[in-house]
Amino acid sequence: MTPLDQTSFVTTGRGPRLFTAGGKRGTVVSTVSTIVVLGIFAAIFVLAPGAKTVAHAFFSPRDMWQAFVGNPRQGYYSVGAAIWLNIRMFLVAEALILPFALLIALIRLSTHPALFPLRILATGYVDFFRGVPLILVILALGLGVPGLYLPVISFQHDVVYGVAALVLSYSAYVSEVYRAGLNSVHQSQVAAARSLGLPHWTALQYVILPQAVRNIIPPLLNDFISLQKDTALVSVLGVIEANHAAQIYASLIFKVLKGIDLAVDSHEVICLIGASGSGKSTLLRCVNLLEPIDSGRIWVLGQEITGADIDANLVRREIGIVFQSFNLFPHMTVLRNVTLAPRKVLHLSAREADAEARALLDRFGLADKRDDYPDRLSGGQQQRVAIVRALAMRPQIMLLDEVTSALDPELVAEVLDVIGELAASGMTMLIATHEMGFARDIANRVCFLEDGTIVEDAPPGELFTDPKDERTRRFLRRIVEAKRM
Repeated sequence: MTPLDQTSFVTTGRGPRLFTAGGKRGTVVSTVSTIVVLGIFAAIFVLAPGAKTVAHAFFSPRDMWQAFVGNPRQGYYSVGAAIWLNIRMFLVAEALILPFALLIALIRLSTHPALFPLRILATGYVDFFRGVPLILVILALGLGVPGLYLPVISFQHDVVYGVAALVLSYSAYVSEVYRAGLNSVHQSQVAAARSLGLPHWTALQYVILPQAVRNIIPPLLNDFISLQKDTALVSVLGVIEANHAAQIYASLIFKVLKGIDLAVDSHEVICLIGASGSGKSTLLRCVNLLEPIDSGRIWVLGQEITGADIDANLVRREIGIVFQSFNLFPHMTVLRNVTLAPRKVLHLSAREADAEARALLDRFGLADKRDDYPDRLSGGQQQRVAIVRALAMRPQIMLLDEVTSALDPELVAEVLDVIGELAASGMTMLIATHEMGFARDIANRVCFLEDGTIVEDAPPGELFTDPKDERTRRFLRRIVEAKRM
């Protein structure tokens, strides 16, 4: 043993050096380098061409407050309301998870012979839902259950399916937290409770659970935090959560259309052409009231549809729209895709809706596909089904949003033939397209858009052969050079 007077308490140099000369120098260097890096990022942001627009969208106190409060008249949700929706979903889910998970844990810990089948089921439930990603559970319930058409169960709000998915998934994890906490109580405590003649549930209530709580709470808090964040995943079913609402608001303050003035006569076919991002799709979505209107007015069939007292769903009965990405309901057959809206919106009988749908599918060469699901169809067939679905609502006007852009070249012709048949039948149509030859052949008028404005509006023979505006000529030159006309 070392004598006390020989014991050394001198720093060997192998310990912390933060406050030595070298440590201070390192601290200064790291602080300065951090400030420099942050300064570079700040300079990049401030000097960027779109810095003012981004700052206005995300950092303006006035606009942030408007986004939080929301403005239903302009058609977008408030971030505050979305956050409150998330909180309510979290609270309801948690209130269901805690007792359900405790029940599962107690069943798994029980040794009573009568509960043996339930123990097997509880074990399988926990192992299954701990191994399946939450997003898959949400999709399975939110899309699969409605597709079963079960009374009451299949016709609930998306929030109900979302909360059910959260409860099923998180209860499996929380039950294991409970079980670990209960197992952490020493068996001597159980023996002591039994020795006093306490019934099993009384011992559990007064002896085991109070001690287990100390070990349960810390991991349970982690699950609470994860649940609060994962509540936002329910937005995949259409529930708007805070982040999505903020994105919608931010998109509104970037003006897409500017001073559009366009009149469409009955039975007229108008094609909208222009580069991607010129405003063609946005214009169509505004006509169908899928995008909020900041200013201006839209008149359809002699009535203004942008007034505050207008029911958008009544307007959409008269205006069919077909999207470039089909947007068919993947969990429904072709026939169900077509008959859903006529039955639920137009209130047709099942027999009448079915008969009209079959007639339309036969008209467009899809009679043999009525029992197929969308993922079994080619792109051209899916787009034709989308057109049939829109026509099944007996619209006065059809909006076609670049319906061939997502198709392989060999499938384009079959969709264009369908549109040609609609034009020949006298359907009023507004078509956004990149198919210049098709626009020239089918349109009564062609409008060229750039930067959200209609630069030129003329009959196809005039616009394609003798455009008046230099911007139109420049666009058509690029089309010709790309051999797309």
